Amino acid sequence: MRATPGSWKSEPFPADRARLKLEQAFSAAEWDALQQGVIPEEMEDKWFIYEERGWLYFHRSWTGFCVFRVWLKKTPTGGEIAEAWVNRNKEQYTCVDDAYDARLLSWLIHVLLLKRPALFPDSGQLDGMEPLRQWSSVGRAMLAHDNDGRAAAGLDEAMRKSTEDCRAAMGIAARPGRSETSVSPLLFHSAHRRRPTPAPLADLRDCPSGC
Repeated sequence: MRATPGSWKSEPFPADRARLKLEQAFSAAEWDALQQGVIPEEMEDKWFIYEERGWLYFHRSWTGFCVFRVWLKKTPTGGEIAEAWVNRNKEQYTCVDDAYDARLLSWLIHVLLLKRPALFPDSGQLDGMEPLRQWSSVGRAMLAHDNDGRAAAGLDEAMRKSTEDCRAAMGIAARPGRSETSVSPLLFHSAHRRRPTPAPLADLRDCPSGC
């Protein structure tokens, strides 16, 4: 089903914005795929995308905030990106790195709209939490092309480390008889079987947001 502005909640694109450097051309078939957009099906689907009057709008599914806006120009062979913009309202989107945002937008186009694998942009932070940042940004889409299980394994490890750090900060010992096992198989099956997913690593919900 083609996404429309009324398919999901959405907020207007703010006046505080920045233009991104992103050039891409699309075949006729890819052009048609872009027009379909993306409608979230589960809470782990983090983006709502639709096309209206030549513009592609990329909204966060939970808040409705519009993070990216892309103007598509029709060409004899399909189409191309004429303009790309990013939200710079700090109350809606905190990233301020134009280069990173251009790479993230390209990833969203390739994986969510064109349904093909792409390398997720790395934040450059060496804290072992990159998989969790990716999960927070794109949800189960990060597992859509995880054929070798590396993304799922990385998410497992990051979740385990986050739980351990959180418990240590709160002075909480591991619960007796409870194994801090991996949860990525649940997430992996959700990504491929399109069914609701149990909350990833329930222990994380016991921790305050700042830890």
